[in-house]
Amino acid sequence: METFPVQRQNMMHSLKELKKTAKFIGYVLCVRPDEFGLIPDRDGSYRLKELLQALHEDPQGRTIRKGRLNEMALSLPDPPFEINAGLIRPRGPAQPPCLVREVKPPKLLYTAVRRRAYPHVSKKGIPKGPHGRIVLCRDRDLAIRIGRRKDPEPVLLTVNTAQAQKLGVSFMRFGNLIYVADDIPKQCFTGPPVPKQKTGRRTEATAKQQKPAESAGSFIIAPEQLEEHRKHAKSIRRKKDPDWKRHRRKTRKR
Repeated sequence: METFPVQRQNMMHSLKELKKTAKFIGYVLCVRPDEFGLIPDRDGSYRLKELLQALHEDPQGRTIRKGRLNEMALSLPDPPFEINAGLIRPRGPAQPPCLVREVKPPKLLYTAVRRRAYPHVSKKGIPKGPHGRIVLCRDRDLAIRIGRRKDPEPVLLTVNTAQAQKLGVSFMRFGNLIYVADDIPKQCFTGPPVPKQKTGRRTEATAKQQKPAESAGSFIIAPEQLEEHRKHAKSIRRKKDPDWKRHRRKTRKR
């Protein structure tokens, strides 16, 4: 007789937890996406994969998975978002902040790029990201945090906004912590020294790596040792010859 009240209580508790989580997701998507290093596409949608990466960096969102987001979208009577084809889009009156043109951005902004891409970036400039823009941050830690979503050890770059504006670069602000630009030339940012590319010359370290390893109980014979061993074996073989063979060999030489 007590089964139905217990089930109902569990359902109410689950629904309460879903509403609480949905409220948190609404805050992330619409109130402060910049705080989580997120920026929507031009149509206002976020990539679901990027959202989950950002949530898992926060203690409050560490346990949220794709299945729980789908559960909220299907179970709640008025969910604050909709999910479709790998994208999540806010629903209702609350929408993400708008991009605002910034005439006087901070003197320095930061972004992080993949290590493999850094040599190319240092020569050609910072490329646009998946949103068709370059995402820049006020805070160094936030820039590294965003960069680690693509590379465990990204390369941090420091952008001089005044120099960039002199070359015609315009900046847009998103929220309080993120700025975007369409182009950052190579003259406008600094970073660590570019690692030297490997040449075709064989270094001492490479030679040691290519040297055949000696297995236990074996040894390597040098060419001169091999020749000496061959002569020694030949002399032993001659001594073992019968007398008539040695006599016949001497007569032939005469």
